[in-house]
Amino acid sequence: MIFSLAGMKQQPVFAVPVWLLLAASYVMRFIPGLPRIEAAEVRRLTENKNFNIELMKEKLNIDPIPLERGLKELFDSQCR
Repeated sequence: MIFSLAGMKQQPVFAVPVWLLLAASYVMRFIPGLPRIEAAEVRRLTENKNFNIELMKEKLNIDPIPLERGLKELFDSQCR
């Protein structure tokens, strides 16, 4: 969805075991020019982010927008 809405060519996406990402995050910090990712960031990627947001909506008085709409607004604003 992100590639499509950004007007980019689709790129392959593949699953990588967490242990491999953790090992890569350690090794990458020693190689200049490579992006750095911390082990805590890798662990955050594996967390279940599907949770009830009713209390947040009530307390903050907001109504979140769907991902697709948010991405469209983001990429449309960057093209202006």
